[in-house]
Amino acid sequence: MRVLGFALALGVLAACQPGGAPQSETDETQALTVFTGGTIYTGVADQPTADAVVVGPDGRIVAVVPPASADWSEDEVTIVDLGGAVMFPGFTDAHAHLMGIGQRELTLNLEGTASVDELVTRTEAEIQGKAPGEVLFGRGWIETGWPEGRMPSAADLDAVSPDNPVIYTRADGHALVANTSALKAAGIYELTEDPSGGRVERDDSGKATGIVIDNAMGPVFQLLAAPTEEDVETALEVGANTYASRGWT
Repeated sequence: MRVLGFALALGVLAACQPGGAPQSETDETQALTVFTGGTIYTGVADQPTADAVVVGPDGRIVAVVPPASADWSEDEVTIVDLGGAVMFPGFTDAHAHLMGIGQRELTLNLEGTASVDELVTRTEAEIQGKAPGEVLFGRGWIETGWPEGRMPSAADLDAVSPDNPVIYTRADGHALVANTSALKAAGIYELTEDPSGGRVERDDSGKATGIVIDNAMGPVFQLLAAPTEEDVETALEVGANTYASRGWT
């Protein structure tokens, strides 16, 4: 099933009156685009579905046409046939880190990595283009559903990158996995005291295993160049555009 999202522009979607006539009208001389031909959900209890969404030349929704009342001519408007797709109002996210989303897209995007083995394979491929000692950074992995039934470890990454530091942030941003080179460079490979609100996972000998959690991640992140103001702006813009492209408003 294909799913499309449309923006809740100025709450216009909710502006359809119970009687079915949309409150907003537009100049007939303006170019209109009509999305129709699929199941369109409004999110409004009194009118849960509609036959069409009408968008003005500025990209804002100007009307949501009630069921069984859409009658458009291609001579009057541009018709976008949804081809049976499902269309929803723009989704909202109660907790999102836009800069992190942008950074994920701008660096090595590990979203969708399906196993420890795939993570290692991707690392091996990426490390080929790195200069000796250059840090490989990525984010977006999550071990939920991985066939190995565990988080990745420094040993996994060491097998393909013994010298270049590798730092991969988990999808939720609350943990990372680093190889031994990165752990040593950050000064946390040997037994150290965990900071308040953070933890470095260790083996029986006290050596870091690669997983670093929350406030303990600071020394590892210091291996990365601090983002400039331009970097932050770019990451925020890319993050916002990524969300918008998927129907998140």
